[in-house]
Formats: sequence, C-alpha cells, structure tokens
Amino acid sequence: MATTKSLFPSELYGGAKGPAVFVLQVWLIGVGYNTKRGLALDGIYGEETEKAVKSLQSFLNIERSGRFDQKTKLAVKNCLCFGIDFDSINDQLVRRKNIVPKALKPRSPRKPKS
Repeated sequence: MATTKSLFPSELYGGAKGPAVFVLQVWLIGVGYNTKRGLALDGIYGEETEKAVKSLQSFLNIERSGRFDQKTKLAVKNCLCFGIDFDSINDQLVRRKNIVPKALKPRSPRKPKS
C-alpha cells in the first residue's frame, strides 16, 4: 500500500513555511488566538505565530514551547472546545496544491493615482 507524503509535518516551529503553517494561522485566528500586533496569514511561522501558539499552550496547560508539536496537537484534539483534527488536514493539503484562498493572497501594492 502506497503511503501519502505528509504535507502537515509532525512539528511546526519558527522558520517553517508553507500551507501547513497557513492552515495553523487561519485556525489560530479562528479560535481567538490572534496577537496584539496581528497574526499574518502568510504561511511563515514567525514571531507572532509563535506567540499565538504559546498562548494556546498556556490555555491547554502544557509546556509553552512555541512549537506546534505532537503534544500540542494531542491537547487540542482532546479539548472538546476545539473542533479540529490536524491529522485529517493532510489529505486536504495533498489534494489541493494551493490552499490559500485568492482573497487572502498577497497583492502587489497599487500605484497611487496621479
């Protein structure tokens, strides 16, 4: 039986990039873990994403590593207040090459009208 390449890694942390980070960012904002400076939907696991994950980890009463690791995924999965299974996201990522909705894609800055 052929195995599907995992596009949602077992751990996400600072410097990671790609659709899995984007999905995490959308979900974090959706469940209320935005940051004061604003969590960018850019698919880059930067400082603000790490802060949001640390806040989530505090709520879940687990170590505040800032990494979205297996321990964090399991705590999220076991918390009835969150309705998501990050393991099932991989199939969606594999089926779709580009999961970033057009409305959320960065646009080129418009030139001011003269």
